[in-house]
Amino acid sequence: GGGVACGQVTEFCGVPGVGKTQIGMQLAVDAQIPTEFLGMGRGAVYIDTEGSFMVDRVVDIAAATARHVQQLAANPVFRQRPLAVAQAQSFTTESILQNIHCFRVHNVTEQIALVNVLSEYFSQNPNVCLLVVDSITFHYRQDVTDLAARARQLTRVAQDFMALAERHNVAVVFTNQVTTRVLENEQSKLVPALGESWGQAASTRVILNWQGNQRFAYIHKSTSMPPAAAPYQIGPKGIR
Repeated sequence: GGGVACGQVTEFCGVPGVGKTQIGMQLAVDAQIPTEFLGMGRGAVYIDTEGSFMVDRVVDIAAATARHVQQLAANPVFRQRPLAVAQAQSFTTESILQNIHCFRVHNVTEQIALVNVLSEYFSQNPNVCLLVVDSITFHYRQDVTDLAARARQLTRVAQDFMALAERHNVAVVFTNQVTTRVLENEQSKLVPALGESWGQAASTRVILNWQGNQRFAYIHKSTSMPPAAAPYQIGPKGIR
């Protein structure tokens, strides 16, 4: 019924300010929605490469999500299900925050080192179902100026994350920046950063952009869904 797929890599690409980090934080909260309310009821790992993970903002999203689940539990349909009532009572802002495991990495070396221990981490923490990397591109664009070396490293990184998703059946989510490509007719367009070869890393790629004052998400590529578009908003309670 929607969401990002476990066992696969999903990539969200877009310009600054379009909401990539907001989506990452929303997913880290939504992964924990109890199973009786059609969620996974499991934790999330968040790798922050840019220093954009905002705890105050996550608190707002978590509090709104917890209130929503508790309101659903008050519905007569759910009140008749003891497990649903119990799950809603234990689904609080505090419990959500405790199950988001955030790692701040400051350069490519730290990012590679963390990736190398993630498989063991997931083996020791089987209750985690989501890995967000926000953003996958930042340090490679800043630290690795040799394009050939960057391509080799990125190929290895893509393979590592795909294997991690499959081995531990976790949903891996990348946020990616965009860059300008000059076309043959001297026009230009925005394309996801890191080049065409990187595009093979994700099973699903979602492009985020603006149309006037409205944000839109476009399914650009997917192995399981047809191309589609949907508007979305960022408000005090999160992504809607």
